[in-house]
Amino acid sequence: MQPSSCKQIEALFSYSIDGEPIPEHEHRAFQIHIETCKDCQQRLAGFRQTDTSIRKALNESIRNHISTDLLDAFLNNQIYSELKKIQITRHLDSCTQCMEIYQRLIDLDKQNLFFSYRLRALLLRIQLLEKWKALWKNFSKKPLAVRVLAPVMASVILFISSYSFIKEISGPVSLPQLADTEPYPYIEMGLRRSDHPAGDAVWLQAMDYYQHGDYHEAIFLLRDLIQEHPENHQARFFLGVSHYLAGQPDKAAYYLNTAVQHHPNDSKACWYLAQVYLKQNDKGHSRDMLEKTVSLGQEPFLTKARRLLKKMK
Repeated sequence: MQPSSCKQIEALFSYSIDGEPIPEHEHRAFQIHIETCKDCQQRLAGFRQTDTSIRKALNESIRNHISTDLLDAFLNNQIYSELKKIQITRHLDSCTQCMEIYQRLIDLDKQNLFFSYRLRALLLRIQLLEKWKALWKNFSKKPLAVRVLAPVMASVILFISSYSFIKEISGPVSLPQLADTEPYPYIEMGLRRSDHPAGDAVWLQAMDYYQHGDYHEAIFLLRDLIQEHPENHQARFFLGVSHYLAGQPDKAAYYLNTAVQHHPNDSKACWYLAQVYLKQNDKGHSRDMLEKTVSLGQEPFLTKARRLLKKMK
């Protein structure tokens, strides 16, 4: 269904600002409406200005130092604003002084935690010893028959419980549980200069976010890069993987599918597309991609795909 009213067009503003893919007929209808409707033009401009202001505020926020109390709250997960978390994370990435203070807080927290664990373990050991002495004192007063039969019955109950537990954990595993969530390693030296996407600065910044597990920021930069250079396979592949690792399998499937279509012999793209299908509980397509990975015969994905296919049987 093509968007026709201003309300339907406004629902597509975020796609336009973020560069998300939408069906061609909706994109065409969106462009025609924006060119003819002044109200929607003004609202779209307002949306873009707000988005720019938020990103500018994020960049401005990393210029000032962070207090020790705020760093301590960040360390102990006592900050509930996602925007504030992003601000602190960015600041720590760029400020060596605050990072040094934060590292000291981590070391101090570990020392306190270690002392607390040792104290608790010691107290628990004393309590268990006292309980064991009291239990043995009472048990030794029981008749001989009870003292003989009680250990036997306890052994039988323990055996039955262990058997039930082992049987339960060795049961069938769901497809999403089989999916590999290990990030594909990016090694800068492994790429020749000519292999780097156009826009080296953006690419390297995106890969820095990717390596540090900040997949949402990596997605934002890689998406812009693909819009300017749609032929870039490496950027498209890492964009798909970033969506997958960020818990967005539907978007990951879109970009990895496109990557496989343009480069069908890329085993890493086939492997990660298979993992996306597993997360989506799509056994047929995941098996097809795993078999294709095996047929390409490229390690380490060849061995991993064979093992996964055996588990799926």
